[in-house]
Amino acid sequence: MTARLLGFDPASGLTQWWLEDGEGNWAQKASQHVEGLLDLNREARNHCNPWNAARDVRLVARIPLIVIAKWRNELGVDYWNPDHQHKVDALLDDADWRWLRTDSPSPRCGYGERALVGPVLRSSRQGAK
Repeated sequence: MTARLLGFDPASGLTQWWLEDGEGNWAQKASQHVEGLLDLNREARNHCNPWNAARDVRLVARIPLIVIAKWRNELGVDYWNPDHQHKVDALLDDADWRWLRTDSPSPRCGYGERALVGPVLRSSRQGAK
């Protein structure tokens, strides 16, 4: 098996490899160092107010690029497609993915639209011209 480095992004920690087995079979492999990002998520969840000063934007998650790729390849959820927003929200509300979240659940209702803290927005400018 031979492996050739295709690229490394030091800002995101994302590494991509080209793998060949010598028999004409190949694969692409991606990995990412996410420990620092997950530590930031944990600190934000425990110690930070998720709202901006104007309270019109709330930080709910930091999602590593490798997880976005995993969701697309294994679950068919495209983070970048606005039509998949409800699927992304459902994943972020799932206990299996709680380590991506930067906010705490509402004491009475949990995460998501049911939460007492208000709606989850990607941007304060959605729909604005």
